[in-house]
Amino acid sequence: MNIASTPFELCDIKKEWRPLAARIARSGLAKHLLRDLYRAATTDKSTVSVVCPDGLVIMAIKCYADGTTTAWILMAASMGAAGAFKRQQDHMADVARAVGADSMGFRSDRKGWVRMLGPEWCHDGEVFSRSL
Repeated sequence: MNIASTPFELCDIKKEWRPLAARIARSGLAKHLLRDLYRAATTDKSTVSVVCPDGLVIMAIKCYADGTTTAWILMAASMGAAGAFKRQQDHMADVARAVGADSMGFRSDRKGWVRMLGPEWCHDGEVFSRSL
C-alpha cells in the first residue's frame, strides 16, 4: 500500500537491507556507518523505512520542544538510476508530511547538493533542510 499517494511503501528493512548494503558498501560508505544505519532502522521507533522503484529511504522523525517536527533523512539509496533523489524529493516530502513533519533535512559534506537542490532547500554547512 502506497503512502500519501506516492510511489513509496513501507518496507521490511531486514529484507531490503542485504542487497542494498552490498551495493552501498561498494560506493565507499564505511562499514560502521552501515551498521549504525541498520541498527537505527531496526531498533529506533522514531525511524521509518520506505521503498519505491527508485530506491530506499530511511527517515528519523524528531519532535522538538518548540513543537516542530523534522523528518531527518538518514539514508537515501538509489537502486542504480542517476537522479533518484531529485525525482523523488517531492514524494519524500509527502511521506514526511504524512508522518507529521513540518520540515525535512539531511546532512552531507558533498558540495554538489547545493547545485542540485531547488530553491526550497536551505543549507548551513553540511545540513540541508526545507520546510514542508
